[in-house]
Amino acid sequence: MVKQKVTLLFELASCITASGASAASKFQIDSLTGQVRVGEPLDYDAATGGVSYYDLTVTATDKGATPRTGTKNYRVNLQDENDNVPVFVDFTWIADVPENKNIGDVITTLTLEDDDGDAVTASLVDGDVSVFSISGSDVTLAQALDYETSAGHVVVIRYANRREIRLK
Repeated sequence: MVKQKVTLLFELASCITASGASAASKFQIDSLTGQVRVGEPLDYDAATGGVSYYDLTVTATDKGATPRTGTKNYRVNLQDENDNVPVFVDFTWIADVPENKNIGDVITTLTLEDDDGDAVTASLVDGDVSVFSISGSDVTLAQALDYETSAGHVVVIRYANRREIRLK
């Protein structure tokens, strides 16, 4: 019996997201080798429109006199990367604060979001850091204000999540 070389043609029959939507442009297949490649950027984070996995259906057809076709299903699971920088949402950059505010009173509340779903923390890192403090998401007064001594105060707030950020 002589073995014949069989030529196969591969096709990406379907690509479906975890939510069931078609995502045909996300992957490409080499019709001669069957090698699957990413066709456009993938995103895991639901907040930015991403999905956790894709289901691919690949078909291989031989070039015989009576062509035969085989089908194989694959699941491509995405891993979450820390690829989104935390951001301030509706932050008051300038706050008018009466000088008779009490120590511990809330000056402003920070709303910080991270599309990766990570917890975000804020800290005072520069400026008049002895005048204010951060407790959770609240910026509070840490020392009494005196308009005659200082008509304004500036602080620098650093916000970060707990994972190393990978930007591509």
